[in-house]
Amino acid sequence: MSGPLPYLPLDMGWPNLLAIALIFGLWGLYTPILKLIGKGSLNSQLHDVRLRWLQMHQGIHREHRVFDAILLGHISNSISYFGSATLLVLAGLVGSLVNVSRIYQVTRDLSFFDQGMTAESFTLCFALLTLIMALCFFAFTYA
Repeated sequence: MSGPLPYLPLDMGWPNLLAIALIFGLWGLYTPILKLIGKGSLNSQLHDVRLRWLQMHQGIHREHRVFDAILLGHISNSISYFGSATLLVLAGLVGSLVNVSRIYQVTRDLSFFDQGMTAESFTLCFALLTLIMALCFFAFTYA
């Protein structure tokens, strides 16, 4: 047992665990930090923009609201585009999980690849990347 925990790969040292904890810690703290130093959430900023827009256009009486329909269509299409693009990347990653050992063998020969990384660590990193993309897909789908 040379690693920090017996069920992790042997080359998974404290720096790797610290990096993973830092990624998820900053991801979890992003919203509270943004509330402290930011201008609020995106929804609250857009709410302010919408209120200003409505105040500006309250006096105008018009029959055709084509521009509103175009804007709403653009917003829904852009969100669905990001959701479908994330789904394509997620499908590729999930499909690649079957051949992760072969991907490890191919990428191991690259000059910038960490030569000390074992196949188990590579599989763990690949699975974490897939998990993050799955969470992104659900976030875009929910939006």
